[in-house]
Amino acid sequence: MLPERLLSRAISLARDSLYMNSMHIIMNNILSAALGFFFWFIAARLYSPSDVGIASTLISAMVMLGILSGTGFRIGLMRFMPGAVSGARMLNTCISVVVVVSSLLAGLFLVLRDAISPALAEVLESPLIATGFIIFAVSFSVSLLIEGAFIAGRMAKYVLLKNVLANLVKIPLPVFLIPLGAGGIFAGWGVATTLMLLVALLVFMPRVVDGYHPMPALDRRILGEMVRFSAGNHISGVLSAAPSLLMPVLITNRLSPEMAAYFYVSWMITNLLYMVPIGTSYSLLAEASADTKRTSHKVLKALRFMFAITLPGALAVVLLADHLLMLFGSSYTAEAGTLLRVLALSSIPMVLIRTYIALRNVQKRVSRVVGVNAFLAAGIITTAYLLMPVLGLSGVGLAWLITNSVAMVVLGVKLHSELSRP
Repeated sequence: MLPERLLSRAISLARDSLYMNSMHIIMNNILSAALGFFFWFIAARLYSPSDVGIASTLISAMVMLGILSGTGFRIGLMRFMPGAVSGARMLNTCISVVVVVSSLLAGLFLVLRDAISPALAEVLESPLIATGFIIFAVSFSVSLLIEGAFIAGRMAKYVLLKNVLANLVKIPLPVFLIPLGAGGIFAGWGVATTLMLLVALLVFMPRVVDGYHPMPALDRRILGEMVRFSAGNHISGVLSAAPSLLMPVLITNRLSPEMAAYFYVSWMITNLLYMVPIGTSYSLLAEASADTKRTSHKVLKALRFMFAITLPGALAVVLLADHLLMLFGSSYTAEAGTLLRVLALSSIPMVLIRTYIALRNVQKRVSRVVGVNAFLAAGIITTAYLLMPVLGLSGVGLAWLITNSVAMVVLGVKLHSELSRP
């Protein structure tokens, strides 16, 4: 009888699009983190900690530009594409805008690189790396947008497939690019991202949106609708990403490139945990937007699902932190063990934080989302800046844990009150 119940339960979960999309997003993050682990393992073994630190800072800066360039359209696609008359035109309009904005921002970064981060100036003096920086920044920006379209179409399996293929292509590239130093690590990351974006646009997207062909478009009606909703989410997305993406730059400038490398590896491992609440919250947004009458039911399902994975996962990372870091070298264990443990514990408050954000996006109360992410960004960056000179990298981890815990208490009370209403 028990096996039959388990089988029946498994079939029920497999037919539930909320769970399946969530699982595809989470599996994407698990496999991306695992394969990314190998990428950085190879980089740490072949390159100096200074090269790893500069490369990770350069990648973080490029990712931050990608998020700035996205103008919030990724979340906008998740919200509006399920009911759009022409999903293809909506997507192409968003892509066209993002390509222009990301190109301009990447070029501006190159012009101001000395003022933003002097440590990056030397590697970006190479015309090859500078050109790659612009191309990879555009590719990453559009790639984020494409993932939003996949999730909107309840086909998150293509997010998983795209990113797994990108990571498989990425892993061996640093071996052949050692003469470029930090630029070799960066180039390997960017080339794989660009190649898989082309595959996603030309092969996967036509299976999600009927008759899709990538081409320039500018539909003012679609743009107007998207901007009204996405502007707040754009600000929110930038604020949400700011702590993790600015931290390598801050650590490089305030401590050293080596310390930025130790942070980046710890963050990469912990991101495996963080992506459970983040990925599930995206699926919750798409599902609840398609059926707003059962929002409370879907929120409770998502909460149970996230806690069931996040709690044991955080405990596992806390217990195995030294062993995980030792794969990169003894210096990583010595410098980042405490940081990794504290960052892992910070994943638990994120469950309630991300659920609250998804619920407010469903309700189109974007100002609340901006407020939450503004508090998190300001709290983490300010606290880390103040604690770094005293506690080093451990202060960065404490900044995350303290800020997330305060937000969890406040938002948890609000969620409980709202979900308890008849």
